[in-house]
Amino acid sequence: MTNSDEQEKLEFEKLKLIYEKAAEHHKYYLSWRQLLLAGYFTVVGIIFYSVYTLVEKGDIIFNVIAIALGIIIYLLSKLFIQLDKRNSDLYHICQNVGENIEKKIIDFDWKDNKNDKALFNKLSNSYQTSKHKTHSEIIEIIYNWVGWFGIVSSLLVVLKYLVLNFLCN
Repeated sequence: MTNSDEQEKLEFEKLKLIYEKAAEHHKYYLSWRQLLLAGYFTVVGIIFYSVYTLVEKGDIIFNVIAIALGIIIYLLSKLFIQLDKRNSDLYHICQNVGENIEKKIIDFDWKDNKNDKALFNKLSNSYQTSKHKTHSEIIEIIYNWVGWFGIVSSLLVVLKYLVLNFLCN
């Protein structure tokens, strides 16, 4: 084995190590996305339940608090959109690192691994960009819908209280 072959093999091993670390980080950031989503729905669920409980009390002060909670739901939705975008940026960095390493791997001499090269080319050529919405876009839509639903439902609660109060008097 010549010195350049050894150097090439060492470079290939370094790239594999970096690729593995990028994949680990990618999985880590994707798990954070799941945790953010679960935490968001837990907190929002508790707030919606609080709004319902306050409305059942039937006093105007509780309805004002219900509106405030609706606004809090909206603001939480906007906050979680930003957290998800930051998380997406981080795992896209990991994807870009992996993609750059994959491009470099193509430049290596595959004389010892002809089957690996054929498989790699097949897999890398089969990737196609989708015309559908991405997960990030769908999650942002969900956050926005829930946020607006929080405001609208709180306003409807107060409107219901005012109408019922007007009709009863």
